[in-house]
Amino acid sequence: MKKREDGRYEKFPRFTPCQEMYVFHNEVGRVLDISMNGVTFTYIADNRPPKDFPSEGMLFTTGGMYIHDIPFARISDHVHGCFFSDGYCIRERRIRFGALSPELVRKLEGFILENAHIPQRSYAARHLAYTPDYVTTGGATHCTPPARAEGGA
Repeated sequence: MKKREDGRYEKFPRFTPCQEMYVFHNEVGRVLDISMNGVTFTYIADNRPPKDFPSEGMLFTTGGMYIHDIPFARISDHVHGCFFSDGYCIRERRIRFGALSPELVRKLEGFILENAHIPQRSYAARHLAYTPDYVTTGGATHCTPPARAEGGA
């Protein structure tokens, strides 16, 4: 994996959310990507640099899943873009998870599996979902298109 600016190597792949996923860490932000290593999110704030960061945070979804008391260590926090005339900006924060207990590891794995787009899982799900339509006993696959409704349109 690629070496980061802080000298640590990424150990885990990063995934994008497949549904609305949020972080609470001083502010509420929308998750851009997540891994077992950490999370990147955006949030709206004034353009003053943030000073203090709590040592723990929370991940949650609109579907009601959540994990709280996750140890957070800030890697970066910078202005992503200023689009508002009254001094508010969209900021991007990158968090590394601290030492996770076995229970938190289990919860985080489940949270990611349930709420993130994982390409390998998606491919397997698509393959299993469509296999019955294309299963053949011979060498050639025969697919019959659905019948069209008679009449105008």
